[in-house]
Amino acid sequence: MVIRLLLFIYTNQQYTARWGNVTSNYFSVRNGVRQGGVSSGIFFVVYIDKLLKILRKSGFGCTIFGVFFGAVVYADDIFLLSASRSDLQIMINECQKFGAKMNLKFGTNPNPEKSKTKCLIFSKGRRKNDNIKKVELDGNELPWVQSVKHLGHTLQSNNSMTMDINMKRGSFISKVNSLIQEFHYASPDVMLRLVQAYACNMYGSNTWDLFSPECQKIYTSYNVAIRNILKLPRKTHRYLL
Repeated sequence: MVIRLLLFIYTNQQYTARWGNVTSNYFSVRNGVRQGGVSSGIFFVVYIDKLLKILRKSGFGCTIFGVFFGAVVYADDIFLLSASRSDLQIMINECQKFGAKMNLKFGTNPNPEKSKTKCLIFSKGRRKNDNIKKVELDGNELPWVQSVKHLGHTLQSNNSMTMDINMKRGSFISKVNSLIQEFHYASPDVMLRLVQAYACNMYGSNTWDLFSPECQKIYTSYNVAIRNILKLPRKTHRYLL
């Protein structure tokens, strides 16, 4: 009964568009789950679970102590991990077969610069990818890149998180300055709570080297922000804070 109810809901969706006080007529939408819906992510996981089983049984992709880590999936963001280019191409071929069978399209483009699907080689240092054969998906070559964004994180080919840390630090400084400008009349206690709630969401910080020079800069920026809120001299020792 639950499945029949969900099937009816998603095959009989009707929407309206509102512009100001004017509302359009109802029109039908029968393509995919509702974006932003609480249950949409769960439904997509059920939809994509077959692909994960296929990749796990293929024997290709990275494993750690026998546990398959060749495919990391969050909603519609799929990240394939392989120890070689040839194995990666086989895994992508499996994805291509699954997509053709299940009417699933991947973000590729004949122009590599416009392709949403990219390839990244993790290594100790920066390396050139000019001589490496391109991986293909749906007949299009996928570009080799030095960094890529995944779920809000910037991953680098040299296994460094410096770009991600610097971007989060810049976002923190921008948010703090905006809060100080917007709520300049608020008491320090209220401002401290606002900063904690709206500026300190260092999402993904568990992947950082917390003792790196880049992280030290974030700590310094935080201490400076606290001094500004409390209207203390910039040279005030952080022990007193």
